[in-house]
Amino acid sequence: MIVGPFSFPALPPAYRQLDVVCLYAQEDGKFFAGIERHLLSMHKRGLFRTWFACSIQECLGSEELLPSQISSNSLLLLMLSPAFVAAVPHALSTLTRLLDCQTQVPMLPFQMRTVRLEGTALAPLAQTMIYPPALNSRIRTREESYFALSVELRRVIEAQSLLRCTTEAYEPSDAQLSLPIHTLPAQRNPLFTGREELLLDLHCRLTASQSTPHRERLAALGGPTGYGKSQIALEYAYRFSPHYRAILWVDASSTTALIRSYEIIAAALRLPEREAPNQVELITAVRTWLTTHYGWLLILDGVEPHTLTQEYLPVQHRGSVLLTTTHYDLVEVAYYLPVYEFTDSEGTLFFLHQTGLLARDQPLSALEGHKTDLVAQAKELVAFLKGHPTALALAGAYIAEQELEINKYYRRYRQQHKKLLKEHFEEARYTPDPLEVVGCLNLAQIPSPALELLRICASLPAREVPRELFEHKHYQLSYGLYLLAHDTLALDEALEVLHSYALIQLQTDQTFSLSPAISSCVLAELSPQERHNWAEQALHAVNILFPTLFDHETHRLCIRILPFVQACLQNIEHLKLHSFEAFSLLSRGGYYLYARSQFMAAQRLYQNAFALLAYSENADFFQTLNYTCHNADYQQEIWDALQRALLIYEHYLGCEQDFSSTQFSLPWLL
Repeated sequence: MIVGPFSFPALPPAYRQLDVVCLYAQEDGKFFAGIERHLLSMHKRGLFRTWFACSIQECLGSEELLPSQISSNSLLLLMLSPAFVAAVPHALSTLTRLLDCQTQVPMLPFQMRTVRLEGTALAPLAQTMIYPPALNSRIRTREESYFALSVELRRVIEAQSLLRCTTEAYEPSDAQLSLPIHTLPAQRNPLFTGREELLLDLHCRLTASQSTPHRERLAALGGPTGYGKSQIALEYAYRFSPHYRAILWVDASSTTALIRSYEIIAAALRLPEREAPNQVELITAVRTWLTTHYGWLLILDGVEPHTLTQEYLPVQHRGSVLLTTTHYDLVEVAYYLPVYEFTDSEGTLFFLHQTGLLARDQPLSALEGHKTDLVAQAKELVAFLKGHPTALALAGAYIAEQELEINKYYRRYRQQHKKLLKEHFEEARYTPDPLEVVGCLNLAQIPSPALELLRICASLPAREVPRELFEHKHYQLSYGLYLLAHDTLALDEALEVLHSYALIQLQTDQTFSLSPAISSCVLAELSPQERHNWAEQALHAVNILFPTLFDHETHRLCIRILPFVQACLQNIEHLKLHSFEAFSLLSRGGYYLYARSQFMAAQRLYQNAFALLAYSENADFFQTLNYTCHNADYQQEIWDALQRALLIYEHYLGCEQDFSSTQFSLPWLL
């Protein structure tokens, strides 16, 4: 899905009342620039009202410069360093006045370099000093230090904002209140642009008379990855919601994701079978509801040919079904509506909305009278990017975040294009795709912890990613992910930075999504070895979170994480991840699926788990097999795997090893 840089959920009024002022030493300009980039990003996201920064040397030229920016709503940040302390005697009168009014204007001193305050006028600030986090022993780069410190600054800024908060009612919008029963995965995108004819054509098809055969009320949006098919479906659902009694969204990118969506639907509809341990029973209940009710809209997002089977759809119904897919062969199943790139006018309007150069409620004609050059530049860039929706969203987000002119962005684009050509000079027919070039520019602006989060998500191709996947303390993970796992606020900051550059979509406070087009851009930047390493990190994260015991309490967690088990299976097959963690995860996933009556899916996981035994030199494989043998119904297959495991075990560890724990399983098999 595509989302613009200005589509964050509205913040409570408290976050718009704080004025942040920062004072630093001129000699520390390079360090300050690194921190300022993060603070400016927070400002654009509405975490505080105004931002002002100046050097302590500038204060010497005008003693009223800094006090004129201070008010009762201010928070003063002091970036302390040896250079700052050295300049204090020259600006002592200004600083003394600020220190005297510290009770009215909170001060927040922080440092990037070690500084001693004893015996100076700034000594009273030592007790409130903010240092880079205690995790700094794992910090590898200066950029990681900037990110970690900015998270600490954000923590204090939010605390100060809440102290000044006046309690105000915060009501949802009328559009949210008027929605029917629904399972829509995200809020409406306020920057959605164009596609008017397509939406009307779709509406006419899906709202045909109830006497019309149900096959006539089944439509498919088709087109290449990154063309906004999911976003069109979401806009259709919100725009025409008054015409439906229920709007049900299904992630149809895989069988596992599809089943999980049906469980969410069963819960939303309050079906008695929503807690049924047998998945077949639950799916049947949803199909029955669709058959016996009318006026509903079922959206199947990301349909693959193998996932669209009759067991998930009612044979006869009085509702409407909308598919999104990249497969043209589904034209035989549904009324096919192709999604093309933007037209010149649509693309220009969309792009200018993304950049913030044109208000979201303004038409293109609002600029044509007095800013013709701006419109001409935008049209030229849209044509250069071939009207690709995702590329335009990324470019617009970049320009908005960097506060860049369109012409300057165009020059950066050309430089990146030449750089990619140089890197791939051995490939005679290589021509960088516009999306690839734009993606590289955006990724270069992301701080390393957020970039590591994006890379591990790209290694787990799933449309909805839960935050909890990164909130467990995985000690084998990289520093960036380690920081995010230990600090919820750091994870918030990383997600919001990625969202501001249109690289992810924030769906709820617990989930976010990464489009396949963005995943491709992220993976294209990685070498084969880096892809392998990130796939291993992803496997480790999923393996830690997926339960080892299955009961009613862990069932919902299994449902949320199961799509990532399937994603890990793809990585295990394609990237040859032969490890004990892979075997453990697949065997547990197989048992869970078997218990939920998903026999074919369980068999695939088991077969791949057993195939890993041939690559094992680790006795842990063999110990885990004892657990697996008790939890499967493929006795002959397990017996064969056990015999192979015995040979491997004896070969590497010797015949004198104790096999008692393994032999414990043999009577059960016999």
